[in-house]
Amino acid sequence: MPEPLKIFLSYAHADSDGVGRIYQQLKDRGYRPWLDREDILGGEEWEPAIRRAIRESDLFVVCMSRHPLARRGVLQKEIKTALDVVEEKLDTDIFLIPVWIQVGSPLPKEEMPERLGRLQ
Repeated sequence: MPEPLKIFLSYAHADSDGVGRIYQQLKDRGYRPWLDREDILGGEEWEPAIRRAIRESDLFVVCMSRHPLARRGVLQKEIKTALDVVEEKLDTDIFLIPVWIQVGSPLPKEEMPERLGRLQ
């Protein structure tokens, strides 16, 4: 029996409630989602834990809303690490998946971060 997919969930903390529901739904369906507030151990250094989790994941899902795009910080570092992992994969591999999670119209293509804009 194959191992369940490991799915890293990247998000802005303003979206933590909605992403928490996504985490639980994935878990309920037999996947192995990774979420910082659930999977970083007490006393563990969070930056290396996040980098390791991204590198060990089968998929990196960046949960997009208007919140993360206007801010610098951890989310941007996570995306950069995921893009570095993409560079190590075959062109046909799917690893980084941007998902619009906000109700309403999706982000216009011109507002999408350039390196994510080419992804469906």
